[in-house]
Amino acid sequence: MAAWPRSRNWGSLTIKPAAATGDFVAKESASLEIKKEEVKAKLDNKDVVFLDVREPREFEGKTPYGESRGGHLAPAKHLFFKDLLDKDGRLLARTDIEKILVSKGVTRDKEVVSYCTGGIRAAWVTTVLNDMGYKARNYAGSMWEWSAQPAAEFPLQKN
Repeated sequence: MAAWPRSRNWGSLTIKPAAATGDFVAKESASLEIKKEEVKAKLDNKDVVFLDVREPREFEGKTPYGESRGGHLAPAKHLFFKDLLDKDGRLLARTDIEKILVSKGVTRDKEVVSYCTGGIRAAWVTTVLNDMGYKARNYAGSMWEWSAQPAAEFPLQKN
């Protein structure tokens, strides 16, 4: 890629104020997010599929991003979020994603809870799944929150 041309005068940027004030108000949605207490209560629920969307090394118990403890939720299936992307970083075809999801036990009649380290990768997977018609929720606290809790009450499994 060529360097940005330094010899050109691109002019100045003028930022204009918004023409009118909007009325959008951001708020949490319980249909898209799940809290640690509810995650804990659903660990044995066969109608819920937990997806750990972190790197394989994280799923196996490594803590490269400052988690207090390593491992994964016992019922979780591993699905690295990048496995939903092609070699160019584009989202796979819907049919290819559905094949991957079926192999993890994800069906449209089950609730899906995605988690990662801090909720970012899981939020992306949750968005993709909801767009495809699945009932998916993001555990935003993810491993940073879960691993900081007492191990006896918030267990993790290592493979």
